[in-house]
Amino acid sequence: EEANTIDVNVYPNPASEVVNVAFEAENTSYSLSITDVQGRVLHTQEYNNLSGGQVLTVPVADFTAGNYFINLSKQGETFTRMFIVK
Repeated sequence: EEANTIDVNVYPNPASEVVNVAFEAENTSYSLSITDVQGRVLHTQEYNNLSGGQVLTVPVADFTAGNYFINLSKQGETFTRMFIVK
C-alpha cells in the first residue's frame, strides 16, 4: 500500500523575514501551524479548498532566532518540516 504523502518544500532556510511553504494541493482544506522546539504553537492558519501548486508565505520576522517546525495538515494527516530563523 502506497503511503499518502505531500512533498513539502520550506524556503528560505534559514529564514529571517518570511518562510515559504510550497506543495502540490489536492483539492482539500489544509491547516498550517508553526511550533517551537518545546511544542508551543506560535502561528496557525487555515486554507480551504486548495488545489494545484501552492506557496504559502508566513511572516517570521518577530520570531526569536532558533529552530522551528512547520506542520501542514490535511484530512487527519500531518507533514512536518524543520526550519531555522536566523
